[in-house]
Amino acid sequence: MLLKQKINLIIPGLSIFLFVLLLQFPLEIYSQPPKAKKGVIDLRKWDWNANKNVALNGEWEFYWKKIIVPNEARKVNTPATDFISLPSTWNDHVINGKKTGSRGYATYRLKILLNDTVKSLAIRTRIISTAYDLYVNGKNILHSGKVGRTKDTTIPEYHPDVASFTATGEVEIILHVSNFEHRVGGPRDMISLGKEIPLFKAREVELLTALFLAGCFFIMGLYHIVLYVIKRDPSPLFFSLFCIVLMIRLFITRDIPITSFFDVGWHVLIRIEYLSFYTGFALFFAFFTSLFKEHMRKSIQTTVFLLLGLLILIVLITPPGIFTTILIPTQIIILLITIYTFNVLNTAHKSGNKEAIIFFTGYILLLVFIINDVLYADEIIETGHFFSFGLFLFLVFQSVLLSRRYSLAFKQNEDLVAQLDLLNQDLEKKVAERTRSLEEQKENLKDKNLRIKEQNKELRKLNAELDNFVYSVSHDLKSPIASMLGLIQLSRSEENIKTLKQYLEMMEKSLSKQNEFISEILDYARNARLTLSPDQIKFQELIENSFEQYQFIEQWKSIIKEITVDQNEVFVTDRQRLNILLNNLISNAMKYSTVGNTNPKVHIKVTADNDKAKIEVIDNGCGIKPERIDKVFDMFYRADEKRSGSGLGLYIVRETVDKLHGTIHIESTVGEGTNVTIVVPNLINELHSQESST
Repeated sequence: MLLKQKINLIIPGLSIFLFVLLLQFPLEIYSQPPKAKKGVIDLRKWDWNANKNVALNGEWEFYWKKIIVPNEARKVNTPATDFISLPSTWNDHVINGKKTGSRGYATYRLKILLNDTVKSLAIRTRIISTAYDLYVNGKNILHSGKVGRTKDTTIPEYHPDVASFTATGEVEIILHVSNFEHRVGGPRDMISLGKEIPLFKAREVELLTALFLAGCFFIMGLYHIVLYVIKRDPSPLFFSLFCIVLMIRLFITRDIPITSFFDVGWHVLIRIEYLSFYTGFALFFAFFTSLFKEHMRKSIQTTVFLLLGLLILIVLITPPGIFTTILIPTQIIILLITIYTFNVLNTAHKSGNKEAIIFFTGYILLLVFIINDVLYADEIIETGHFFSFGLFLFLVFQSVLLSRRYSLAFKQNEDLVAQLDLLNQDLEKKVAERTRSLEEQKENLKDKNLRIKEQNKELRKLNAELDNFVYSVSHDLKSPIASMLGLIQLSRSEENIKTLKQYLEMMEKSLSKQNEFISEILDYARNARLTLSPDQIKFQELIENSFEQYQFIEQWKSIIKEITVDQNEVFVTDRQRLNILLNNLISNAMKYSTVGNTNPKVHIKVTADNDKAKIEVIDNGCGIKPERIDKVFDMFYRADEKRSGSGLGLYIVRETVDKLHGTIHIESTVGEGTNVTIVVPNLINELHSQESST
């Protein structure tokens, strides 16, 4: 029952936390600019400082099977008669009553009207199938592959890029595109225009985000491979391989980050892209089957794996012109398989399988992000491409599912060990009553009993460490992440490259602190049952260090921080546990002092003598309602439901105070603030005892 409560509380909390995290990553900001009409887009009234980047969507001039030289295009006085809306492929474009199809070449042309004050701009391309040259005022500033009039003269390549140029007044953009190998041709994604630094910075943020997610996928995969080696359960093996494939796919899709580091040919990229899609889905289905195979028909499992194996073989042995054309029917088949998995989850849930709920929740969240990307691509909403984040969230839920499964296995193992312990005790009594001829058998049973007890002790210790780890990570790692988000927020508005590098160094420092904090949590979990470790404490230094780790959060500068320490005597207590107390209380005080408060303030007051130390953490925040004060120390309880948090901070504080043989008291008035008072004894005598014994 307790494990079920943990899972039910952790999952929503983790979902909210990650959703809030996603909102901090708007990759490229687009306001509603004018759209191109009849090959002309008027940006003379566009405020570049306020609105940032422009998606050059709308009607471009379109010249099918013509390569128009930029200088010649300016001499043409005859108005264009054919237009095509971008972003889109040219497959379904109709000329003289016939569709152009996917294979061919064309010229796109757009005139941009600018005011005389605009100088340094940049233009950004993404996926254009499958070779292109982009000219601005007759100068070729971007290209990918080699544009040709035939398959033999065309060299396909995927290379999204950004280039800067200087222009005022009227700007002419000429885009040559050719495609003879992919199922679609033309610009499949928006071409964006913006000021030089913001546009380059937006691309850097997207690349860094892709690397961050790839690192997360890699760590998940590595962790579950280790889990498979330990447990020999196929579920973590399939899940780890699925994570690795997703990591690879992240490097070769959308902005194709791998091209920033390696020169990879188009034929290799397109083959890996399709292989990762089919292989990834096959591994996902294998993972799903390993979890819910008792609710699935064997014939359907076999059919799906044979079909996916056939698709992988087609990608391996056929040219891109063939295997790219089967994507649409394949997606329909995969949709049918997905519907079948929903039916399996429903059946599993009805039969009492709790894992189906976790899996289904991750499924739904992933679907929400997919819908978001579709609506964003259709320009219905202005959010961004978040499918990768949705996929990351989905993987987190699957990790929780596997963790829950092994937690239950540990618990069942403990129950079995307890039963065996009782049985052995009974056997010992019977053996004691028998004759001496059974003494040898009795000794053997005792040896077995001792070994089982040692195993039981080890399993209990591991389980306790796992619990402490989950509790601490859910609450105490938010502050370093908040610092990171604060730096990212600063980076968005910073145009100075040197300053951006300093922010990156600060991010690295924050991550290092976070890594150090994780190590401290693990050390604390290993020593949770050991005796206290007395050490001399300098409260002023300790409190300043606690404040320092929150200096990058958004509210840091607006909070008045006061430290009053009255310490004239040597004070001794457990330093690590005292750090845990201060970090949790200061984090809560800073968080709630800014709620509806224009002059937030946090005051730490310490009075220490030979007998004890009195620590007061005072804030002028929103306060706590009287009926909730008695509950704030309960596990997972949150006094303010509007604020994010796991509800573990004050629970950990109370447990730590008990370990230090101290007391804790809270006084709070709604709208005025909160005063948390802790009294801990001076352990200087224990320290002297330890020193004398050594």
